[in-house]
Amino acid sequence: MGRLARDPDRLVNRILDWQAGSPASGIAGISFIESRAGSDGVVDAAKVRAFVGYLRMLDHGARGRLARLLVADLLTGLDKRVARARLAPQEQWRCRLKWVFLTAFDACNLHCRGCYVRYRDPRLPSIDRLDEIVRQVRRLGVFQVHIVGRGEAFLNDQYRETLFGLARRHGDVRFTVLTNGTCLTASDARRLAEAGNVIPFVSIDGLGEINDARRGRGV
Repeated sequence: MGRLARDPDRLVNRILDWQAGSPASGIAGISFIESRAGSDGVVDAAKVRAFVGYLRMLDHGARGRLARLLVADLLTGLDKRVARARLAPQEQWRCRLKWVFLTAFDACNLHCRGCYVRYRDPRLPSIDRLDEIVRQVRRLGVFQVHIVGRGEAFLNDQYRETLFGLARRHGDVRFTVLTNGTCLTASDARRLAEAGNVIPFVSIDGLGEINDARRGRGV
């Protein structure tokens, strides 16, 4: 991470050299970059430079936490590659989980046209229940959990405490959270920066009138 601040161009070249010669290439380590490489699967300098630029926008603490997650990704990928090599040929290409989708929150502040949710359960699974689910997927070698679906994760303080409490318990897991963005506050932004392993994905249904037609005027 120190090289990131001192000489980002050198770091780009080091990543490209590593990707070209790493036995884990395409499986782990820089799979975040490779997943954005397009259908040709090529990771070029421009794509790596964009990724390094993203890292430079983060504060020092968040960069360190993200680096630890990327190392965990590398080690997990290497473990899976070794395990696959030990399998019989017919077993080698059996599906291996890389991430899971978790629907943890049900209530929402919007009533969008076309929303597939017809019934919302206001009850919230206990953090211990969610914690056990994440522990189970970690035992399967998964380190990415996508919190998606029916509700708004930042709707109220109870939802927030559950989300950030789960992130604190599992610092080696990257949580991405789908949100409509209308409930996010400055306090949430500070807690997201402090957590380092919670990444919000803000959803929209289009621009201007298209989005307003589905979600409501001004949303």
